This record gives sequence, C-alpha cells and structure tokens, in this order.
Amino acid sequence: MQNLRELPRVVWVLAAGRFVTSASAFLMLFMVLYLTGPRGLHVVTAGVIAGLNGVGALLGNITGGRFGDRHGHRRVLLLTSSLVGVLTMPPR
Repeated sequence: MQNLRELPRVVWVLAAGRFVTSASAFLMLFMVLYLTGPRGLHVVTAGVIAGLNGVGALLGNITGGRFGDRHGHRRVLLLTSSLVGVLTMPPR
C-alpha cells in the first residue's frame, strides 16, 4: 500500500474537486431551507433553484467525460467545481 503523501498532486486535486462537488450536493437541502427561511423566498422559487441545480448536475454527468477527454480532466474538474461554488452562492 502506498503512503498517502506519495500520491501524485493530480490525485489530491481531483479528490479535492470531488469533495467540493459532493459537499455541494449535500448542502442543497440546507440551501433550500435557507432560501425559504431567512431569505424569504417562496417554496416554489426555492424548488426551481433546486431543480436547476439537479438539471446542471445531470448535464454535467452527461457531458463531463467528453469535456474531460477534450480539455483535460483536471482542468475541467477544477473549472466546474469553481463554477458550481460561485453559482451556488446566494445573492446578497
């Protein structure tokens, strides 16, 4: 078994990107509660936001491999994870 510190940097970058993606999916429930509670949005509006997140995840799964093969998996994962983080932030 290889020591974790000896793993290539790309493995750490991909693992960090996967962590951000998984955390984003988990936090969607709490984001809906936040939007309907303190932010005062209607339930339907919060549902549409959650639905758009689901559509984005579906499209990302369908097209992710193609973009990864074409532009490099590390680059695509870093770009999309950053984009999801920025787009998930609620407006002030």
